[in-house]
Amino acid sequence: MALNTRRSRSSVSAVGWNAVFSLAVKLKTAFHPTAETEERLRRVLSAINHYIVIKILASLATALCIWVCLWILGIEFAVLWGLLAFLLNFIPFISAILMMIPAVLQALLQTDLQTTVLVALFKQRLTLSVFLATESRRGRAA
Repeated sequence: MALNTRRSRSSVSAVGWNAVFSLAVKLKTAFHPTAETEERLRRVLSAINHYIVIKILASLATALCIWVCLWILGIEFAVLWGLLAFLLNFIPFISAILMMIPAVLQALLQTDLQTTVLVALFKQRLTLSVFLATESRRGRAA
């Protein structure tokens, strides 16, 4: 019985690879890519890869800055808010609002109004700075 299961898994795997290879061959045949087309595709993929690397580094810098700032101010769950900032930084436009709300509410519950305003201003400035830096680098990459 185990031998039949292995054989069926390997045949499914072979069918999967065959389908992928077949699709690649069919696409190449259908579109007749020239060397120029392949070079354009390579440049586009390189630009996308470059943008993703920049976005990851910017998100990491944002998360570290938020974690350190909140830790210095004594806000609980600073690591969680930094991690959330890292993940939400990949969502365009609304990420700034989404990443600010939890930490500001935590600061409001835990500290005084001055510290809460300081957290809100810091996060707003940091998010704007990272966004502008990322978008300016993206424009140069394209």
